Amino acid sequence: MKVRKSVISYLDETAQKIPNNIAVVDADKSYTFLDMLNQSKTVATYIIQHNYIKQNIVILLPKKTTAIISFFGCLY
Repeated sequence: MKVRKSVISYLDETAQKIPNNIAVVDADKSYTFLDMLNQSKTVATYIIQHNYIKQNIVILLPKKTTAIISFFGCLY
């Protein structure tokens, strides 16, 4: 079994191997691994552009796919 270094490396690797497979689903929306990767990087770009690097970021969202995407975005 291959040990991954981080959750982000898992997302990156999985998005490359099976980009069109469903990664997460809630009542409103579903995202493929590629969607998750792209949306997470969009969140990360926002964080970087607004200079929130190495600052505490609180995520207050309903338990939906958007919260998971925001979490991944903060990890980038």
